[in-house]
Amino acid sequence: MGGADGSILTAGRGASGGDGGFAGNPEIARSLPGNSGVATGGRDDRAGDRCAYRIDAGFGEGEFVQGDEDVAREAGNSMNDEEYLWDRDGKVDGEVARLEAVLGRLKYAPDRGQLRRMAWRVGLVAVAAGVALVLMWPGSRQSSWRLGEVALYAGDLVEEGRVLSASVGSLEVEKGSRLRLKGGNHFSLERGVMHALVWAAPHEFVVDTPAAKAIDLGCQYTLRVGEDGGGVLQVETGWVALAASTREAFVPAGAECRTRAGRGPGTPYYSDATEAMKAAVLRWDGGDASALAVLVAESRPKDGLTLWHLIAQTEGEARLLVVERLGVYVPLQDRDGILRGDRKALDKAWEALGLGGADWWRIWRQTI
Repeated sequence: MGGADGSILTAGRGASGGDGGFAGNPEIARSLPGNSGVATGGRDDRAGDRCAYRIDAGFGEGEFVQGDEDVAREAGNSMNDEEYLWDRDGKVDGEVARLEAVLGRLKYAPDRGQLRRMAWRVGLVAVAAGVALVLMWPGSRQSSWRLGEVALYAGDLVEEGRVLSASVGSLEVEKGSRLRLKGGNHFSLERGVMHALVWAAPHEFVVDTPAAKAIDLGCQYTLRVGEDGGGVLQVETGWVALAASTREAFVPAGAECRTRAGRGPGTPYYSDATEAMKAAVLRWDGGDASALAVLVAESRPKDGLTLWHLIAQTEGEARLLVVERLGVYVPLQDRDGILRGDRKALDKAWEALGLGGADWWRIWRQTI
C-alpha cells in the first residue's frame, strides 16, 4: 500500500510497534477497544468478528451496501460526459453544449480555393519528383539496342561496330564514326558513316545530323556526315525523309540527297541521273542560280522528283521554268495553283509522279 509521500508501506510497519504504530501512541491506544491488536494467536480477522468498532457490525462478507446504486449511477453519468468530450459519443452536458455553440463561430474555416491550389502544387511536386526519379534511375536509360553483347544506354557513343535492336533494325557503324544514342530509337550521327536496315514501323527510327534530321519510313539506307557537318543520304530501299526547320526532302529508293550545315537538306535526285544534272543540282544547292537552266534541260521523266522539290525553292520566272518542264512529264491539273504555291495543287502534282499519295507522306510530317 502506498503512502501519501510515495513510500511503500509493508505489512509489519505500524502494527508491530515501529514508528507511528499504535503501541507507541498511548493516546490512540486508549481510544480503541481492547481488541485493537491482531486477532488472538495471530489469526486473520474473520467476518464473524463483528465487534463494536466496525462501521456496521451487521455487514458481512459479500453483503450488499444500501445506497451504493446511486454512487454507481453518478459515476456512470460522469464517465458518459467524459466520453463525449473525447469522441462526441454519449449524452452531452448542457454547459458543454452551450460552450460549443459560442465557440463554434470562432472555429477555423479553411479557404477551399487555397486548399485546391495547395493540392495542385503538391501533386505537381510529386509528379516532378517521380519523373526525376525515373530519369535518375539507371535502368530507365537502357534501350533495346546492343553493341555486340553490351546493352546501350542513352548517351552512349559508338565509334565502330554493329548495333542491333531485334524490334527496330540493324546499324553498321564504320570505324572513326561518332554515333550517339539519344534515347529510345533516336540517334545522332555527329561524324562518319552509318548503314541502316530498319524493319520497324515508319518514323519510329530517327537520326539527327548537324544539318538535318533523317526520319526512316521503312527502308535501308546509308548516311554520311563530314567534318563540316554536311553530308549525303543514299536510299537503297523504301523512303527516308530529311527535315530541318521549314525545309524538307523526300528521298525514295535509288535516290540521294545532300545536306549542308546551316541550310538543311538540299534537292533530292536519282543516283542514275546524268553527271551533268547531278553537278547542276550540287551547284544549285550551293547557291548558284545559273545551274537551274542546266538542271531542267538535263532532266528526264523520272526526274520529276527533283523538279517537284524545286517548285518550293523557286519563284517567278524560275518557278515557271520548272513547272513547264514538269508538265511535259506528268499531267498537271492546276498549273496556276502550282505557280501560286497552293498546297492542294502541289499535292495533286506529287500524286501524278506515281510516288504515293500526298496523304501518305504528310502523316510523317506531323511527327517532326
